[in-house]
Amino acid sequence: MLENQIKEWVRAMMAKTKTRQDDLAELLGLSQAAVSARLKDVPDTPPFKIQEIDILERHFGEPSPLRRAPPPSIQEVGIDPKVLT
Repeated sequence: MLENQIKEWVRAMMAKTKTRQDDLAELLGLSQAAVSARLKDVPDTPPFKIQEIDILERHFGEPSPLRRAPPPSIQEVGIDPKVLT
């Protein structure tokens, strides 16, 4: 799932760049606890938002899995293929 790939990417980039959760929290305007919860599988925690992923990509200087993911199929988006014919 893309959400898990984003979390793994953030953790990997944090390790690679020696970035702490406090640093990301300040960068994203979140608390350290909110960043920690987003990196773990804490129930009822929202995933990273698109805007936050954009900020992280600029900070780390590398594209996230969001940019590398194939586009969703029309079925995944919820469009009935019959409508397109």
